[in-house]
Amino acid sequence: MRLFKFSLVRILAQYALAILVVAVTTFLINLLKNYLSTQVIALLFLLPVVLSTRLWGLGPGILSATCAFLSLNYFFLPPYYALLVHHTQDLLALIVFLIVAVVMSQLLGQAQKSIASAISREREATHLYELSMSLAGLQDEKSIAQVLAEKIQESFETERVEIVLPSRSAGAPFVVNLPAPSSEH
Repeated sequence: MRLFKFSLVRILAQYALAILVVAVTTFLINLLKNYLSTQVIALLFLLPVVLSTRLWGLGPGILSATCAFLSLNYFFLPPYYALLVHHTQDLLALIVFLIVAVVMSQLLGQAQKSIASAISREREATHLYELSMSLAGLQDEKSIAQVLAEKIQESFETERVEIVLPSRSAGAPFVVNLPAPSSEH
């Protein structure tokens, strides 16, 4: 339950930061609005969208795109301080801005997922290569079990690993424990 609360707080913080980035961008652009054209202002509003998507993922990126769209309309298109549009050209510019911002967020989000997936596959391939190199040339089951236990513990970052090999005869099975049990009894 505690992990869920932490995760929820982290997610809400990411969304709040996405809104904050748009708010800061709006403030900075407002300081320079007399020197910038509407097209340049619209392009500048793409920056918080890209930043939010890059740092916090697709959801915050889409939220920042929506907030940037609303800020652009409210503060920088006539009639000012209203969510109305009087010119068809401004309406088209707003719609195109929103489409571009959302598509950019989605593409960047997909690219990040692809990178994370590729890194995960690379890590898997490296672990498998290391395992195969460690097992190469080993002939007896006990050595193989020992190497497997070590690689499992290393790969999965576990505290304890136990491998039990049944005996081929009626004797006791062979057991590999990592870490080795202490003999302080």
